Amino acid sequence: GGQGGLFSRRVVKRGLSLIYSKTTERKKTRKRLNEYGWASNRTEKEFVLGNLQAALKEGIREKSTEKKLIVYNETVVDELDSYRKQYTREISKLENERDRLRRRGIRDGEIFITRHVHSRDGDKIMMRLAELYYEQTQSNYQKLMHEYDRLYSLYDRGELLQAPKEPQKDLSKSLNLYASVIEDYPQSDLVDDAFYNIGFLLEENSLANSAKAFYEKIEHDYPDSPLMPDVYMRLGEYYFNPPVNKIEKSISYYNKALAFHDSPRYDEALYRLGWSYYRLNDYSKAISYFTELADDVERTKPLDPEQKYSNPSLVDESVEYIGLSFLEKGGAEKAEDYLKEIGGRDYGVNVLRRIGDAYMNEKEDYENAIKTYTLLLKNYPDDPSAPVVQNHIVRSYRRLEYPLMAYLSRDILFTKYKDGSTWWKKNDDKQARKIAHELAESA
Repeated sequence: GGQGGLFSRRVVKRGLSLIYSKTTERKKTRKRLNEYGWASNRTEKEFVLGNLQAALKEGIREKSTEKKLIVYNETVVDELDSYRKQYTREISKLENERDRLRRRGIRDGEIFITRHVHSRDGDKIMMRLAELYYEQTQSNYQKLMHEYDRLYSLYDRGELLQAPKEPQKDLSKSLNLYASVIEDYPQSDLVDDAFYNIGFLLEENSLANSAKAFYEKIEHDYPDSPLMPDVYMRLGEYYFNPPVNKIEKSISYYNKALAFHDSPRYDEALYRLGWSYYRLNDYSKAISYFTELADDVERTKPLDPEQKYSNPSLVDESVEYIGLSFLEKGGAEKAEDYLKEIGGRDYGVNVLRRIGDAYMNEKEDYENAIKTYTLLLKNYPDDPSAPVVQNHIVRSYRRLEYPLMAYLSRDILFTKYKDGSTWWKKNDDKQARKIAHELAESA
């Protein structure tokens, strides 16, 4: 998120496996769970190096439960650590330079406002200075939180008598500047931005009711503002989330956001409409909106290669909830009929997979899990996940204690997905083949 309608992406979870080392004495590292981080504009290399740092810091352990990437040569580990330190130094330099430029910008902005009261460009300078104040506040807060976490860890281990006080953000400088733009430049084209940013900062300080008043001000007084899609989404979120929970009211705002098809908020509105109807147990409408979202992202891929307007991060969740909606509305057979009715979709395999997984893992309804997985394999026989799905059928029969059917299903697993099979020839992905080989051999 960010101020002034600048937030253009929903935060995306990204899992990265750690890199492990193995000594020449054949000692193995202990398996660490996958860690998830927030996507940002930093390079992928920084993410990998950060996880590498964690793995190296963890040290070499005696036991291993599962191997990821094993580096046998400790010289290679030292080299990787050297690269990590080098990039850490470079990142630190860049952050220090950015901090220096920010402080210089703040100084110059403050001097300009002091010397040029009511300047023709004062509104623009104030808006930019408010953004710089906000960035500085965020930077300071992150440092304070890092120290707070360190102290709280000591307190948690009994090494501090009193719990540290959690730091708070002081956004008053930015808020005061936005208020000055509204008061001193009432005819400025930036007044709606100032109102919006005040609302955004109030929300960040957990003052949702106060923030709502500023969003409504834009809705009523600035109906032609380019920020309207963001305003409608903010108001929709206010009514959607606890403690308000007025879902029907939130739906009215999400529908207003749909009028802005070229806005990045369009896909988010579709997603929230699907979620709203799901919460209302109106699964037909939920399925409709989730489908429209998945299809819209697919349609816009050639037109929006940089994903400035579409939001692919929402597709996986939408497909998942299409499956969960059908779980409450007729099961896998209804989902199969629906997918055929709309002309088939590549993501249909994931819809059926989600239904089957819910039956198997959450409801422990193994008979319906088997039916669902069987439908999936009938409609998507060459999908890369087919061997895994067939193995789920084997496991479900075992849970039902049907040894004969489990044996027959294992025979299918071996015959259909072994090396050189028809499925094998149609799937050249190395990871998919590796999984198929392991499952077929263990069948």
